[in-house]
Amino acid sequence: MNQQFKFFCLILVSGMLISGCGPSAKEIEEKRVADSVNIADSLAMVGNVSNELKLDTRTPKDKQFIKTAETKFKVRNVRIASEKIEDLAVKYSGYLTYSNLRNNESDYSRIELSHDSVLVSKRIVVENDMVLRIPNEALDSLVRELNNLIIFLDYRIVKMDDVSFALLANQKASERLKEYDLRVKKHIGTKDSKLKETTTAEENILNRQIQADQLNAENLEIADQIRYCTLKIVIYQQPVL
Repeated sequence: MNQQFKFFCLILVSGMLISGCGPSAKEIEEKRVADSVNIADSLAMVGNVSNELKLDTRTPKDKQFIKTAETKFKVRNVRIASEKIEDLAVKYSGYLTYSNLRNNESDYSRIELSHDSVLVSKRIVVENDMVLRIPNEALDSLVRELNNLIIFLDYRIVKMDDVSFALLANQKASERLKEYDLRVKKHIGTKDSKLKETTTAEENILNRQIQADQLNAENLEIADQIRYCTLKIVIYQQPVL
């Protein structure tokens, strides 16, 4: 009996010594709260730095640029955010050219619980890929308004292509084609021109006109891309179980 009592006292004293050396419940709770605050502060800092869209795409007045931008970010509700983005496009005199709203299944699993019972689980990720054409001067303002929708920013890409020299080259080539056509037509109109020469000259005129039309179409396309920027947006939300 005395031996059992001594053994019990030894265990009790050892437990008291161990509990005295380790952190108390109050200290553990205080550390947990402090860690939570530090994590929250870190997330807030990341949000201020990385979760904002800011653009300044001003360019020199003597240059012509084609601007394209692409971004991906998380929103609270993809459907509602999509509608707001479409409204923003209209607000800034732009328009929507593409939208692909979809539900993607992921993490699919099938577990047989019994002979006649099966547990099926999966996650639904709602996403939307959108392409907008926005007037050149309105791109920066529209992008800033997207900050109201962003929960987490994945990336932002901006590309500026200087097409000033391409436009100049096309213009000069078009002028040369017009001068050539005038000379050939003048030659055809002379009495000394022969039928074979006339036919060849007319074929050359037709080919040059086709080249001129292609240059004009290319210039019109470049001018449209300069006037309206292309903005690609990918949005997604928290997966639904």
